Amino acid sequence: MGQTVYSGDVLQHRIKPESDLAEVLEHAMTCQQKDSGRGKPEAAYITAKLFLPRDVSVEEAGRSVGEALEVCKERHQGIKQFIIALQDLTFSDILEDGSPCEVSGEKISQVWKLFTARGAESGIVEEYGISELSTERLTDLLARIDKEGDSPVPTIDHINATDCCALPPGLIALSKERNIKLLAHHDPEDLLPEDRLKRIYPDAQKWQWILRLTSIVKDRQVLAGNEYYVNLL
Repeated sequence: MGQTVYSGDVLQHRIKPESDLAEVLEHAMTCQQKDSGRGKPEAAYITAKLFLPRDVSVEEAGRSVGEALEVCKERHQGIKQFIIALQDLTFSDILEDGSPCEVSGEKISQVWKLFTARGAESGIVEEYGISELSTERLTDLLARIDKEGDSPVPTIDHINATDCCALPPGLIALSKERNIKLLAHHDPEDLLPEDRLKRIYPDAQKWQWILRLTSIVKDRQVLAGNEYYVNLL
């Protein structure tokens, strides 16, 4: 299972917004971090994003999703949006021309099935999303979901804004047809580089999963909290 370390609330500790995850963890090492307790004020809702490392197996992904959901259940009564991000995937218009994908459609589908099944078992997730799906990848995943009929359709395709200046027309059309939101993010492709991880936690071999929990004020859509949980091996 590994060791899970907690960053503390990034906003509460006034860490610079531009700080990367390694800087956040270094800050957490220098001060006592308190878990701010279960849940947030009723006026806020929670979104979660789970990052899985490169070359993660389907079995490992399923186990990581389960462990991350346990953290979510301990902290919150409900998760409005739960997004999964495979670090092997990067959004690229080149893939629209049929170039080979870093991750097979079969693997994406298998991980998605486990991700949504674990979420359903937890009883706390409202919507599911996935990162970096081009038109080709999203079309393939939707076809597999429609054929098998045992998984929900993603409601969010989370796309790295630095990888995409303009969304492909085909992806926009598909998202409108299937009622999928195309949302931009600015997460780095390598969220926690190995050399920086080793500097902070010399005994750690690698990170197995990273969970970010974000609290957003409903009426104003203002960020109210941002926390990380990093599982280390």
